[in-house]
Amino acid sequence: MLLKVCWKLNNWSYLYSMKEVEVITKFTRTYEDENTTETWTYDLKKFRNGPVSVEIKYKGGLDKPKNWNKLAKQAKDDRRSARQMKKINENNNTKTQKNGKKN
Repeated sequence: MLLKVCWKLNNWSYLYSMKEVEVITKFTRTYEDENTTETWTYDLKKFRNGPVSVEIKYKGGLDKPKNWNKLAKQAKDDRRSARQMKKINENNNTKTQKNGKKN
C-alpha cells in the first residue's frame, strides 16, 4: 500500500514523500488470566472497530460441554425442588390456619 508521509522540518516547511508500507489487516491477541485464556482474532477488512471472534478457554476442564450441561441441569433441578417445597409449605400453612391447630 502506498502512503503519503509528512515530516515537519520547521514552522514553515514540510517534506512530503511517498513510501511503500505493508499494512497488517489480520492479527490475533492472546490474554491469559488465572482462570481463562482468551484469543481475540481481528480482521480489519471485515470489521475495523473490534475483534471478529473471541475464543475463551477455561482452565481446569470447565469448558467441556458435558460439565456445562450437567451444571445447568443441576441448577434447574434445584429451582424446581425449591418451588415444590415452597408450594408444600404454603399448603401446610393454609391448612393449619383453617383448623386452628399446629402439628
